[in-house]
Amino acid sequence: MDPFFTGIEPVVATRMAGLSRQMFELRERHKELLEQLDCEDADAVLAAIREGRLPEHPGYEAWLALELMRERQQAARELLDWHCRHIRDDGEWPVIADGIPDGLPATFLVHPPERHLDGLGLRGEDGLEVLARVLTPRDWSFEWRRGDRLWRLDTAPVSHPGLPAAGGPHLHLPDGAVVAPAVDVEAADCDALIGIVLRAIADGRLPAAHE
Repeated sequence: MDPFFTGIEPVVATRMAGLSRQMFELRERHKELLEQLDCEDADAVLAAIREGRLPEHPGYEAWLALELMRERQQAARELLDWHCRHIRDDGEWPVIADGIPDGLPATFLVHPPERHLDGLGLRGEDGLEVLARVLTPRDWSFEWRRGDRLWRLDTAPVSHPGLPAAGGPHLHLPDGAVVAPAVDVEAADCDALIGIVLRAIADGRLPAAHE
């Protein structure tokens, strides 16, 4: 039997092999994370967070990671299927969006953004590091740190004293306090949300170097 890639242009074969590898990595990481959480699927993870059987963090980030990896695995599968059906098509080939929005604040352009399996990593000036996991404009988490100090802004479905109902945006400070953010983070789409939060971190309206 002839090898599958016989007669296929090298650039096309490389692209298809890369998609297959990405799907494998996503599938294996997804399975590994569920085993670590001792849950059968992402819905069970979210239920365990709401019921207090899993800690809010990193439980919520794990749920976001599972859903983001599922979406990316499906997108890669659909694209690989398209390539298989148009294997010698000379027209323009579709691509998977890289998850990096346009118009990032200048401070995050010093270093190239890093697209992880389950989020977007950014580095700014003076050691600022941000990890964004954005599933929808209502389901998301941003973590940022300088040195050993960590902040987290998220929408985990957990209630906190003095804050509105569970699931609203709330800010975790390095000292363990949880407060309402001083920035309106309502957005119509994920790219707009990422821009709002990153600009607020960059210009100090969300705590970065100090509270």
